[in-house]
Amino acid sequence: MELFTKKDFELNRSWGVVIAPYRDEFILYITDVYKRPRRVTEYLKQCPIKSHKDVTPSSRNGKDFIDGQVYVNNAWDDARAKLFDKIIEFYQIKIDPNMAFPPMSMYNQFRMITDHPGDDHFFCPHIDDQSVNTINCVTYLNPDAGPDYGTVLYKEVEGGRSGKSNEPLEHEEPWHKSGVDYIPDLSIISVYNSMVVFPGTIPHGQNITDNRFKEETRLTEVTFF
Repeated sequence: MELFTKKDFELNRSWGVVIAPYRDEFILYITDVYKRPRRVTEYLKQCPIKSHKDVTPSSRNGKDFIDGQVYVNNAWDDARAKLFDKIIEFYQIKIDPNMAFPPMSMYNQFRMITDHPGDDHFFCPHIDDQSVNTINCVTYLNPDAGPDYGTVLYKEVEGGRSGKSNEPLEHEEPWHKSGVDYIPDLSIISVYNSMVVFPGTIPHGQNITDNRFKEETRLTEVTFF
């Protein structure tokens, strides 16, 4: 067991930013997010994985994979407030004055138990809850994962189940065959200590292409506005 301090979770005060058009929206790619990303990664490696969703009778969480979240209050960091202010200004988002800002840090942990089903399968896409979220910020925190384990944006297949009462749920039907309900449209690379920002209205999901995350836990930070 190791002691961690606030200093380990400080953000940089300046970043590299790329703005990319996508469909009728924009994607931000922000580099050099944390000052000490290795310390953040080491902290998360020591945390047990606790499910952040109800485990239903049909859930595969704990059977085919382990999916959970760790929460850390990093609202004290004014560099974090500065970065998120710039993001919400770019997307012209109005923040609820009753909402804590910056919001609680949510770190996702995902670990596979069973094997990846094959090249033509991907992890279930989803759309964020639009009653509370407009944009999604994802920071990649696996230092050795490489570029192929980022986030995929999808197009919905006409006649598929997306948006219907029988829409697939990621914890109950985790793996999907390409072309049935969704088609992969854009693969966003994962660069360590970089953040991608995109509208949560676009179907999206973690890019898992093989058994890498049977050997290590996929670590990301997610923030919603």
